[in-house]
Amino acid sequence: GFPKDSTPWLTPAVSPTVGLATDASGNIGCGAWSARKFYYHRWFGTEKDMSVPEKELYAIHRWLLRNAPKLSGTVLVAFTDSISNVYCLNAGSSKSKLQNTMIKEISSMQRTHHFAIVAVWLPREFNPIPDMLSKGELTGENLIQSARQHH
Repeated sequence: GFPKDSTPWLTPAVSPTVGLATDASGNIGCGAWSARKFYYHRWFGTEKDMSVPEKELYAIHRWLLRNAPKLSGTVLVAFTDSISNVYCLNAGSSKSKLQNTMIKEISSMQRTHHFAIVAVWLPREFNPIPDMLSKGELTGENLIQSARQHH
């Protein structure tokens, strides 16, 4: 969605757009693809207990934690095969407590770094690269940066 205090000219009609495609696999992990870069994360611990929509949103949330500072003045077009996440990202809310926590953090990143998000549903068959990343069939950069990578 669009942050409540965003400027009216931050729209897909005139602002530069950045594309992001993500996917999550039940017991394996999640993946993201943007700007010719591949990212992946393997589930560990209690992450495996998340619902499928929570796992799908987790991929977007973690990609944003890593890349939000680079999005200033843009509209992120987030492609996902999770219709529920298209709704919750565009509306800014969810019935899931965990998804709401991630949505609040995403909204905070949007306000801090001045970007908007438009979520778009993409059927699984048109989302092969993130699907392969989420299943470990392709590899890329770790979606979660270690403390060492932040310095």
